[in-house]
Formats: sequence, structure tokens, C-alpha cells
Amino acid sequence: MDFYIHPGVKMDAPINIEIIVYKKFRTEYRQHMLRTKVEVCSQLKTMDHPLFNYFSSYWKFTGNFLDACPISGHRYVKPYVSNNNYSPLVPVGEWKVDYILSKSINNSEEFLASWTDFYEIKPTGAVEF
Repeated sequence: MDFYIHPGVKMDAPINIEIIVYKKFRTEYRQHMLRTKVEVCSQLKTMDHPLFNYFSSYWKFTGNFLDACPISGHRYVKPYVSNNNYSPLVPVGEWKVDYILSKSINNSEEFLASWTDFYEIKPTGAVEF
């Protein structure tokens, strides 16, 4: 996944990312246990959110989403295969994750972007596709 944040776009307000996880049951994805929203720049400084802390070791090698704020320019994540065993943290199966990026302005949120990733968790690791 690649996207470019134009230099003219102001990313000066707090940037939030909402993560919604779905697990595939037979033929459909259903919302699973996780739906969370975090402020991106503060997490990049502290890495104290459990998800950011756990996955940051993978993300730093697959893209530039962990670069320091302010956020600008070309952003990317390369598809990857992890040879680590996620169990019991993530059950084996097919997963869909929705990401919603927004910024907070005057106690309201302005939509910036959204994207969806699909993963398959196997006993031997994870594959993003």
C-alpha cells in the first residue's frame, strides 16, 4: 500500500487512527474483539499502546509509518510475511482490518483517509495480502 500526503495538506492537528478488526467466519467477515482509536503522534513518541508496542517491531521494517511527526510526504507499507508465532494473541484464521485516519479539530473529527488490509494467520506466522 502506498499513498502520498501532499506537502500543502496541513497535518498540524492531532491525527487519530481507528483500527477495527474483523474475523472471517465461513463466508463473511464479522467484527471481532478489537476496535480502538489512538492519537498517532503521541503513540510514535511513547509506544505505550499495547498494539503499537507489539507490532512496531514488524512495522519499522515494512514501511515508513513509524517516522516521527509531523506526518507528510510518501507513506508506504510493504506486504510482508512474519515467521513469528502470534498465538495465542491472534487466533489462526483470515482477518480483515479497517484503518480510519482522521484529525481532531474543535472537538470534532475530520476524515482524512481509510484503507483495508487482509491477513491470514497460520500456526507458523502471518501473511499480509
